[in-house]
Amino acid sequence: MTKSGWIFEEDLLPFLIILSEIATYDLQPYDWDAISFGVIGTSDQDEKWFAYEFYGEVTVPFKLARNTEDAYMIFYVIIIPNELEKSVDLMMHVLSEFKLEPKHLKFGKNI
Repeated sequence: MTKSGWIFEEDLLPFLIILSEIATYDLQPYDWDAISFGVIGTSDQDEKWFAYEFYGEVTVPFKLARNTEDAYMIFYVIIIPNELEKSVDLMMHVLSEFKLEPKHLKFGKNI
């Protein structure tokens, strides 16, 4: 199943932390470095996406691209097994309703 939508740039790290938990993947600072750097220069309009995968109990591939018209928005496309749909829907609801920050910051600043 494919899920797509957008998040604000400031929500990228919480998005990745929650998505990695859904995949039971141990997100590391080097993942954050790769993803935050990889998103630079992407464009939804020009079809320039950054692709990455979390390998946990399930593999969750996703791609990200900046909104060409609003640089503070990032589009996402996630491919998930059907059984994880409700978890991803809950993640997106929480991200749209709350401002989240990691309590134990092991990652650098937002991009």
